Amino acid sequence: MPESQFGRALVVAGDVNGNGTRDLIIGGYPARLHVVDGATRETIYTLVGNTDRFIRSDVDWTGDGVPELLINTLIDRSLVSGAAIGTSVIGRGCARSGEEVPRIGSSGPAHLNEDFRVHLSGVEPDDRALLLIGSPGAALFGEPIARAPWDCAIGVAVQDWMRAEVETVRPGEGAVTARLPIPDDASLVGSGFDLQWLVLEGHRGRGVKALTRILHVEIQAAVSARATPRVGSEGKLPNRR
Repeated sequence: MPESQFGRALVVAGDVNGNGTRDLIIGGYPARLHVVDGATRETIYTLVGNTDRFIRSDVDWTGDGVPELLINTLIDRSLVSGAAIGTSVIGRGCARSGEEVPRIGSSGPAHLNEDFRVHLSGVEPDDRALLLIGSPGAALFGEPIARAPWDCAIGVAVQDWMRAEVETVRPGEGAVTARLPIPDDASLVGSGFDLQWLVLEGHRGRGVKALTRILHVEIQAAVSARATPRVGSEGKLPNRR
């Protein structure tokens, strides 16, 4: 992001895109708010509107698997979805008893002729991760699959998969980023695919440890700039005590 667009507000936010690193929210001019990846310093997306007041983004207020941006303007309080355009998190995911379900996330829309970055966080550095790629449904290359003994099931009709290395983001915590190249084919615009992370225990994959929720992705037309949702477009947040 050009330095000329920097404003006076800078907030260390929560993990907006789910890559295991806290992100930055930087106020810019005129009336711009840049959400910046804390790991790569790339702009995740830009908000347009009155953004002069306090912001936080470490709470999933709606329970959709993605933290929202809570913005207090001079006249009201607004809640803006942290999800990239054309993406949504569905399902519930699962993990072994007593463990939290890891998070799936993404950076930016899935534009034609660009790499779509999908993230996994909330895992241990010595875990293994497989990214399952397909369409809705529980099948593995066309064959029905059975549930694991602890009632954890794949929710994607798997057509392909990608193995990714877990990197340490802080002591005892790991994360993964995989890049999926989107072809430059205009006929793909509007079509969708589903993604789900399968987490295996240890480097040798001693067993299934967890499955994330499902990230549904719709392919977007190629553009020169990222989408700029307006503050307040998601409605006002009810007052909370």
